[in-house]
Amino acid sequence: MLIKKDKIIGVTFTENGEQKFKAYLTERLSTKDNLSIQGYKVIYNKIFTNVQHNWMPISVYDDIKRVTPKSFNADGKKLDNKYYEKEWQSL
Repeated sequence: MLIKKDKIIGVTFTENGEQKFKAYLTERLSTKDNLSIQGYKVIYNKIFTNVQHNWMPISVYDDIKRVTPKSFNADGKKLDNKYYEKEWQSL
C-alpha cells in the first residue's frame, strides 16, 4: 500500500460478537525495511469478522486520539463503551 500523505485508517470489526474500533496514524505504520517476524506476538485464538476500514483525514486526530493506539497490535475499543462516547460521536 502506498500512502502519499499522512492519514488515519479506522478499522471496525467484530470480535467474539462485540463490535470494536481502532484507528492508526499512517505515520506509525512500519515500512517493509523495519518489519520482523516475532512469533511470540502472534495471536492465534482470536476470530475477527466483519472487518471494515476507512480513511480519515489527519485533522480528526484530536477528536479520536484516545482510540488511536501507538501499538498496531493493541485491542480495539467496544463501540458501546460509554467512556468513549465523545469519540464515537466524532466518527
